[in-house]
Amino acid sequence: MNLGEEHKLINLVISREDIEEFDFTNIYGALMEMHENPRKFYNKLCILIHGYDNDPRELHELPEIRDYLDFLDRSFPYWFYYLNHDFPKHYSPLALFVTCLCPIEDIQKSSGVSLIQFNIDELEKFIFTHFHFMNELMDQEGHSDKEVMELSVRILSLIYN
Repeated sequence: MNLGEEHKLINLVISREDIEEFDFTNIYGALMEMHENPRKFYNKLCILIHGYDNDPRELHELPEIRDYLDFLDRSFPYWFYYLNHDFPKHYSPLALFVTCLCPIEDIQKSSGVSLIQFNIDELEKFIFTHFHFMNELMDQEGHSDKEVMELSVRILSLIYN
């Protein structure tokens, strides 16, 4: 993957093969390359999972994806800083992480839309943990308090609204 200056969005694709083999080599290498110059990749990352198009289940229903993302998250907890937060909630790459990493208590389907109810304690733990790493990185990179607050509000709106 080329992480050149001109990219507006960075699409990291995790293949079904990587997930089934629990192989993090390519994606972790790309994340570490981004992390060498964080400000350059602020709000630019999209994570795509490829190879499950014929599976009728949602990605959060697949234990192998949940396990893969959980391990990746424990190795690289900076998602709030890097993940693009400009997409609407339904298309947000953050939604993939929240639905796969936070325990789900109930799912209601209404008009073809899944309404997911999370374990609130685990969801709050997820948010606080990731805010910690986001704030640490934003401070390191010299972001203003206003920028930190704006991103925090945006992240919360993508999760709770």
